[in-house]
Amino acid sequence: MVIDVRKLKNSGKDGCSFCFEYAADDSLITLPYASFKAPVTVTGELELAGDKVYVNGEISYVLVAPCSRCGEKTEYRGLTRFDEAFSDDPNDKEEDFYPFSRGLVDLTKMVCDSLVISFPYTVYCEKDKEEEQ
Repeated sequence: MVIDVRKLKNSGKDGCSFCFEYAADDSLITLPYASFKAPVTVTGELELAGDKVYVNGEISYVLVAPCSRCGEKTEYRGLTRFDEAFSDDPNDKEEDFYPFSRGLVDLTKMVCDSLVISFPYTVYCEKDKEEEQ
């Protein structure tokens, strides 16, 4: 999930759209006995602003996990949004930036961080979802 902003600058553009499929490692998942059913999909927009790069978009994924109530295997569809900044200045303490260097913005760490904070604490099968309401 690397975007070459040098190519973007050389083409005279100051932004682009992106879409990646990412085979995230199951070890990221905080829910016990869960795994990713398919690759994680990352879509968004990138904007150049001087020596900063701003990205926003969304991450969608599907987990397979045991129902927290009955233990039956079930699917959880997750969607989380992101709005983050990257800087190629290692001394930039002004804000929280993800680093990038040599004109290459690697979204991997940002995507992993966003995934980890988006995971549910529990999942329920369809039967237990109905009983919950």
